[in-house]
Amino acid sequence: MSAFPSTLKSIGNGAFIGCTSLTSINLDNTALEFIGPSAFNGCANAVSAINIPGSCTIISAGAF
Repeated sequence: MSAFPSTLKSIGNGAFIGCTSLTSINLDNTALEFIGPSAFNGCANAVSAINIPGSCTIISAGAF
């Protein structure tokens, strides 16, 4: 599982594009507000295990 800092507010465009080694992503304990286009695109192993906090108001097209 990837650990993200609690102060994380955004994940930029293509940040983890094509990263097949991610198996789960827990963003619940972050201040996340924005997930950019293609941020997790192509992360086939992680798609079924992503926790997104309620603070996230923008998930861009193609983010996953």
